[in-house]
Amino acid sequence: MSPVLRSFFPCLALLVALTAASPRAHAGDDLDAAKNLHQMGLKLLDGTGDPDDLDRVREGLDHLKKADTLYAKIVVDPTTSKAWKEFAGTARREIKTKLEWWAAILPTGAERKPVVRPDAKLDDPAAGALLVRWCEKAKKAYVAETDPLGRASIAVKVAVKAKEQGLPLLFDLFRSEPDVVARDGLLDALTMLGGLEVAKEMATFARPDDCPLRRDALEVIYRCLEKPEKLEPEKPYCQAIRKFHELKNRKFSEAIVARLDAMGWQGTAAVGQVLYVDDFGAQDAAYDALSRKKDSRAVPSLVFRLDRFTFEYQEQMPAHQALLAIGWYAVPELVDRLNDPAAGIWISWTLRKITGRHAGTDRKKWTEWWKVEGPLHPEITAANSEPAPTAGSTPR
Repeated sequence: MSPVLRSFFPCLALLVALTAASPRAHAGDDLDAAKNLHQMGLKLLDGTGDPDDLDRVREGLDHLKKADTLYAKIVVDPTTSKAWKEFAGTARREIKTKLEWWAAILPTGAERKPVVRPDAKLDDPAAGALLVRWCEKAKKAYVAETDPLGRASIAVKVAVKAKEQGLPLLFDLFRSEPDVVARDGLLDALTMLGGLEVAKEMATFARPDDCPLRRDALEVIYRCLEKPEKLEPEKPYCQAIRKFHELKNRKFSEAIVARLDAMGWQGTAAVGQVLYVDDFGAQDAAYDALSRKKDSRAVPSLVFRLDRFTFEYQEQMPAHQALLAIGWYAVPELVDRLNDPAAGIWISWTLRKITGRHAGTDRKKWTEWWKVEGPLHPEITAANSEPAPTAGSTPR
């Protein structure tokens, strides 16, 4: 064999080897990239940093979507090993669950998507039986259930059948359930029950440490605020929201205000809770949101910022300007609050600038005037009442 041929064959063998190896090497690169994106996405979504920072959440979801695209390529690549394909398939299922869960709860202006769950594998409590014992049975059924949707269904059934007596069990499961699908059922169950106990328990997760349950606790509060006020008075949930603002994390508070603002009228009273906390960095977003509300529910927290015995222009003027932006919709609530010894002068000044009327701080004069003037503004009464449910809507 000539020297030229002897030198050619090793080069040919190397070329063939590289050509055969390149698809697998490329698949390996895709796998590494997908795993990195997957891990970064989970890290952003599952409790690292600020757990209710919507920008961070959306960044995490974007990482997961990119990882899913790469995993999909790996699954169909004929050169990929069986083990890699199985790994990619499992990862895609986890990503799908995460994306579906977040798609259901992110504020988009639309109603939260209903989740269809199987019937709970749990008998109804017998007539006359102690509900405490039935809850013990429900807990055993919950632990034995391997399907996350099944566990979610059991949680909802506990809320329906045991009502408030099921709260200790639901709180315990809320703290321990790791699966996002099952957790969504727990969040629904707690929302169905609502009330002061639920509000207080969710507020316990307003802690300065990086609490991984903080996001879900807030989600329960949001869902309870979305319920008709006749079924769920908003006051305890407004107080719970204030506990989260007391962490004095500006980005965190701004994310809460953005979520409440996106809820519409149901979130109005809760938006202003940040104004009760002396943390001025987070208050600009609340002033902006409240100034766009044509709703008397926006007034109390703004009056609180006026409630000063000394003239503090920088603190009081933003609240005054927000009330002017609300305009006539703020008038009934402002008239009711004219007797406030600290805010009365500011309120009368605000009323004068809104209405053009000069009546000082005399609440009686303003009240008599409003009895005549109020009927001329029927849109105000309509805006300050709870909207009628839309066709086909049912309370959660």
